[in-house]
Amino acid sequence: MKRSQIRNLSFFCLAIFLCSCNARHVTEIMRIKAASDNKEEQIRSVRAVNERFDALLVALRNNTLDTCQTKDDFLKRFGEPIFIKKFSDMPAYTERWLYRYAEDLWKSDKIYVYFDAQGKTVTWEYQPPPPQEPKL
Repeated sequence: MKRSQIRNLSFFCLAIFLCSCNARHVTEIMRIKAASDNKEEQIRSVRAVNERFDALLVALRNNTLDTCQTKDDFLKRFGEPIFIKKFSDMPAYTERWLYRYAEDLWKSDKIYVYFDAQGKTVTWEYQPPPPQEPKL
């Protein structure tokens, strides 16, 4: 090969390499943007969960949870629970729903709501947050 052909081939290979790097960075930038958009959605979702739990705590303190007689009542008023546990060996109830703040797994108030096989509210249980350890 002539020197000019080698130079042209090298330039062509370098140009392809640089274009592929640029395309890769565009893909990475788009991925970062999607994660950022998703982060904003996550923040909105956490706020919504926390606001619904605040409303549930108010209803508990005001003794108005009696108005929620079924699963549908709880869903309409307080949204989806954080966790649902199903039981097959409990005669009094078949499901327990957990409501709490979205961020604080261990330091949050918790409300457990129990439902029978027909989806009717059996009872609920309030669990306050554990005492905070003093900071040194």
